[in-house]
Amino acid sequence: VPVIICAVRFGHRGALLVSVAAGIAAGPLMPLDVEAGTAQTLGNWLARLVAFVVIGQLTAYLSEHSLPSLSDELVAYRFRNELGRAIGDGEIRLEYQPIVDLATGELAGVEALARWDHPDRGVVGPDEFVGAAERFGCVDQLTRHVIDLACRQVAGWRGPFLHGHHEFKLAVNVSATDIADPDLAGYLSQVLDRTGVPNHWLHLELPETALVDDLDLLVARHLELRTPGLRPVHADFVTPQAAP
Repeated sequence: VPVIICAVRFGHRGALLVSVAAGIAAGPLMPLDVEAGTAQTLGNWLARLVAFVVIGQLTAYLSEHSLPSLSDELVAYRFRNELGRAIGDGEIRLEYQPIVDLATGELAGVEALARWDHPDRGVVGPDEFVGAAERFGCVDQLTRHVIDLACRQVAGWRGPFLHGHHEFKLAVNVSATDIADPDLAGYLSQVLDRTGVPNHWLHLELPETALVDDLDLLVARHLELRTPGLRPVHADFVTPQAAP
């Protein structure tokens, strides 16, 4: 037990030192049969020493290579569950940054910004949880929730606030992982049909990495998303007629 504990805690060197110490203590210093006082043979002692060393080094190896992966999996599993619960409980909400037409000074659109009202940590910004969602493979769930919330909100604004507006920009950030999703275009069409938001109002803002990492995929998705009238734009650029 001490060999295993030290192997996990201190790695190969600690495991080796404790293994040798345990082997010596359990070798010449310990008789084979305590009651009879029969001494151990050299072979028995060396076999036990080698066994301790092998156990220690194997445990250290597994601890070094397997435990981090297992720990990452547990963290990812916990985050995915927590994010799913947050979406179900309405903790993920949106704030809207106005986009103003510089030529007229009028409201040209909004950019949807996700916030997480965490029960323990308070308001958590997207820089903290969007990256984690990408790493842990659940950013598509988050993105779809944000698009759904944003489209429903704009649909609610159309009657009292946007009546007569033929052009309005609803900007939503998507990740490179979202762009790789072959079902994205179909999902967007469903949301727009359900909420009644005009197709050309929705703008997807792509991260720079999506442009650099896989240009061919981006072009293919761009053509696919243009079918319902969507216009992906680069996140780092602003259209000439409007600025945030």
